[in-house]
Amino acid sequence: MRKILILLLGCIIISCNDKSQDTEPQVIADFSYEVDVYDYFKVHFTNFSENAIRVSWDFGNGDSSTLENPTYTYAVEGVYDVTLTVYGANGNEDVKKRSITLCGVEIDPLTGRHSKTWKLYRVGSAVTLGPDPSQPDLWWEGFYNDGSRSCLYKHEFIFNTDRTFEFVDHNVFYGDHAIWSPEDLVYESCFEPSSSNMVVDNIDLSVWRSGVHNFEKSSYNGLILRGRGAWIGFPFLGTSSNHGINLPDSVAFNVSFEQMSSFDLMTVNFDHGENGFWTFRYVSYNDWQDEPPLIE
Repeated sequence: MRKILILLLGCIIISCNDKSQDTEPQVIADFSYEVDVYDYFKVHFTNFSENAIRVSWDFGNGDSSTLENPTYTYAVEGVYDVTLTVYGANGNEDVKKRSITLCGVEIDPLTGRHSKTWKLYRVGSAVTLGPDPSQPDLWWEGFYNDGSRSCLYKHEFIFNTDRTFEFVDHNVFYGDHAIWSPEDLVYESCFEPSSSNMVVDNIDLSVWRSGVHNFEKSSYNGLILRGRGAWIGFPFLGTSSNHGINLPDSVAFNVSFEQMSSFDLMTVNFDHGENGFWTFRYVSYNDWQDEPPLIE
């Protein structure tokens, strides 16, 4: 009788162990990658594996990493077979392999690979005015995401690789004091840019609304928007210090770029000499869900 009980207990234990192994979550390897927008030999890898407690990367050139989401810079262009091996808690493993091609084509920070959307930066001052680049905010520290000019933060400026430029106003505009007078109902406020609201001194300013224009690079950091009514920064900032409601056929300015952890920062400058040095800060997020909330 005792031997029978021992045998039965042994069967129960074995059965439980087998059941535990059967219910162990399956480890699944998967990842994505993105070539850096500035350095076209740098690749950002994102691990999407499931139930893994340890990972191992093989970058296809003899180098490796055990980081969860590594960034790796290759030395030369070519095709690389990248392998991700992941390990589960019970010792099982899975492998995912992807081939990536680095062709050595530089990606324009303004347009990205195809198209890039820019909006006013919601952290800190979005616009400043000073006498020169060394004192960019001496005359005016600008405005902030505090609800006073919320419509300006909704505007989108889209640059495409085919050298087209699109402005999207989302049916809101701002009655800046440089254009609208205190007698106007829209003065220093956000408003719907209807046909009547966009006429000042018998001049139709509706060309400042949503539209598609062209752009070209004029120098290392110089850009020109071409097309009547094309603008960025403030619509009244033209190519000369005599800006206002005149509608030039082109607008020139300088830009510079800086890559942050979750977004790209574009600084737009209008240098009007004695009449002031304007600075505007725009951002393009890798994931627009990371954009701080708009205060209205």
